[in-house]
Amino acid sequence: MATVDDYLASRQCVWDDFGASGNLQVMVSEIRQSRSSDSSFQTLTHTIPNESLPGWLARTANHIKQRPDICLARIVWFPYDRRQGKVDAGHGVLPAFTQSFNHQLAQSRLRATFAGVSSVTEPRNGNKTYWFCNHPHLAVTWSRDSESQIINVIFIAQPSKITILQDLVTCRFAQELASSDTFPALLCMILLCREIDNLLIDVKNQVRQAEVRTGHHRFANRFEMPAVGDLVQLSAAMSGCMSNLAVLTRRLGVLSILKEWTDDLATQDKANLSSATAVLNTVQQHSTMQQLDIDFFKKRTQTQREAVSNTSVLCLSTDRISCCI
Repeated sequence: MATVDDYLASRQCVWDDFGASGNLQVMVSEIRQSRSSDSSFQTLTHTIPNESLPGWLARTANHIKQRPDICLARIVWFPYDRRQGKVDAGHGVLPAFTQSFNHQLAQSRLRATFAGVSSVTEPRNGNKTYWFCNHPHLAVTWSRDSESQIINVIFIAQPSKITILQDLVTCRFAQELASSDTFPALLCMILLCREIDNLLIDVKNQVRQAEVRTGHHRFANRFEMPAVGDLVQLSAAMSGCMSNLAVLTRRLGVLSILKEWTDDLATQDKANLSSATAVLNTVQQHSTMQQLDIDFFKKRTQTQREAVSNTSVLCLSTDRISCCI
């Protein structure tokens, strides 16, 4: 084995095999920039029949001078159904894109780890290919075509994540970074931030409702409705919140590693350094505040778990006394 990446890629796989659903088309996005204006961008997202994919790959080549714009990045979206272990694509489509983009080693390498980010040198063409994954919901590989300079990206993700990502690539700040090697990593960082926020909101709401129910708090204003259900259900809800807070801690850890790696990559791209740094700084501040909220609500959740537990013990003792009388 030439490298440790070759070794891991050939010895283990912690992901599913990414079987195919048999879909007859695939969804792609192209981020294009006008030849006449550096500030004019357009994101085109559309589906392509499987039989037309070779033609699509050829038409996006930037050497076609007749086009009024150039392609900066092209993204192939593969919705992933974890329960079935399949991507929503035709049979052989994911391997075909992997081969066309020369992402073979990167795809194999990410499947050998639960979460991580790095780059590998593809033995087929000697080019550098990047990968990031967060098992079991998100996997991405990308590289820069040596001839056209297009950033080629393969996203394998839950449909809800793809919806967020497709919205992101229509935003101006993202389009301006589409020619940067950091582009897919920055998209994943923003996605992680949003997912952390969404789950944290759910945890906060449940804990606040439990506080109203138990009365174990010192907050002057509580406008939430009390949590419903018996003590067993309330205890289960608080245990669920503790589990979700652990999930959030893990996601923040993955985000931190991804950000640190992207920081280093951004310094190698002087043309996009300022724009990438602006996104990185925003993510850093946002994730710092998320960590504060997670730590705060860990304590509040633990308080409610103890309150429910003590109430259960008190009720049990009262029942025993009643039976004795």
